[in-house]
Amino acid sequence: MASRILPPLPAAPTHADIVRHFVRYKKKKLLEELEWFAGQQTFRAALSEAAYARGRDGKRLSHQRRLLKHVIPESHAIWSAHAPALQRCSEFDDLIALIEQLLGNVERAGDLYFYDTALRLGILPNRVFLQTGAWDGARRVVPGIRGRSVPLSAFPEPYHALAPYEMENALCVYKSAIPVPV
Repeated sequence: MASRILPPLPAAPTHADIVRHFVRYKKKKLLEELEWFAGQQTFRAALSEAAYARGRDGKRLSHQRRLLKHVIPESHAIWSAHAPALQRCSEFDDLIALIEQLLGNVERAGDLYFYDTALRLGILPNRVFLQTGAWDGARRVVPGIRGRSVPLSAFPEPYHALAPYEMENALCVYKSAIPVPV
C-alpha cells in the first residue's frame, strides 16, 4: 500500500490549526489502532499484541521500532506471568504504574513503551501523559510544565477538543510545528 502524503500545516500554524490537522489526518488512524487491540479475542491475546507492539498488518508499530531486541520478549514474558494482575486494573494510572513496576529491571524498556502498552490494553487515561516526544511538544505549548501527567485544562483551549490520549499523540506528532508562546 502506498503511503499517503498529508497536506502540510500552514507555515506558522496556530494551536487550532494543529488540532484541525490532527482530527482530519491523524485521529482516525489512532482510533483504528486502539480498536484493533480492543477487538482481540482475549485479554491475553491483546496483551501479547500490545507487548509485541504489532498492528493489524502484523508489523511492529512505529513507536516501538527502536526497541532493543531483548526488550519485547522479556517484557512479554513478565506481563504474561502477571496477566491477571494487569487485567484487574480498572484505572489507567494503576495499569501504567503496574507496568512500570513489572518492567523496572528491563533495560531500555522506556516510558513510551510503558505508555503505549497501557493504552493498547484498553483503559484510556483521564490526564495527558507526558513522555518522550509528548514532553517536547508540551514544553512548547506550556513552558515550565511539570509532572508526569497533567490535566487537559493545562493546555490552551483549542486542545480541549481532544481526548487526553489524543492530546498526547498530537504533542508527539506535531512537536516541532507547535508554536512557541511569545
